[in-house]
Amino acid sequence: MVDRSTSIPGNQIENDSVKQDELDITNIPSDGQFLKVNMPTGDFTAVDAPSIVDLTAIVAVNQTNIVLNAFRIAVDASRSIFNMVDGIVDYFVDETGIDTVNSLNEDYDSVNDLYSPASSGGLSTSPYAHYKCNDDAANTTVTDDGTGSNNGTGNTNTSNYSVAGKINKGFEFNGSSDYIDITDLYTDIASDTTGSFAFWYAPDTGANGEILAFCEGGTGSNLDYFRIKTNASNTIQIQIANVDTQTLYANIDTTLTYAFKRVPF
Repeated sequence: MVDRSTSIPGNQIENDSVKQDELDITNIPSDGQFLKVNMPTGDFTAVDAPSIVDLTAIVAVNQTNIVLNAFRIAVDASRSIFNMVDGIVDYFVDETGIDTVNSLNEDYDSVNDLYSPASSGGLSTSPYAHYKCNDDAANTTVTDDGTGSNNGTGNTNTSNYSVAGKINKGFEFNGSSDYIDITDLYTDIASDTTGSFAFWYAPDTGANGEILAFCEGGTGSNLDYFRIKTNASNTIQIQIANVDTQTLYANIDTTLTYAFKRVPF
């Protein structure tokens, strides 16, 4: 025990306690010791203060409480609780959208704080045809990267179409005589009543011109056709129709800008 005595003026004692800022002690006891102060009315003993380790633990607890309070505030404010794969809450978002990384393209809802299996993404595991149009060779083969082996045939070598893109390569047609002839697919799709397709396209002008055309289902007046074309009004038109009745089973007419667009259908 260290016994250090000091006198304290009476005007520095209020309500039987010493005013803390007026107590001047030159030599502060080390950790594990305590201070004994002799006063006219008796002894005042100062207890040990918490060590640095104790203070660190207190700070850590306070930080944990702050995180928990943030969690409660987020829930009370109907903010979405965003859980990563490890199951730990990482941060909160206040929007509705699609998580394309960890939830298989499921919708998340900022009001109900949940994921719902409302949508799925990516190509089918067995598409009828998938043309990347990145061929660049001294032959006319346009490779089908799908599962149907429905290779196309260009009117010239694919090296004459090929241009560099931001990612991989693509085809650039001259707008008049270039085309790709694709094998009839009616034996694959004749019995199907549903389906989808998507393509990238960048129009150079607004002039009329079919950019893709399939026909199947009879000949002459009984012919059903499928086509994609551009119109003079700078729109792209997708049609599934019957030649005889002029019936449009599906028709999309959408304005395009002169830049690459991904068109799903």
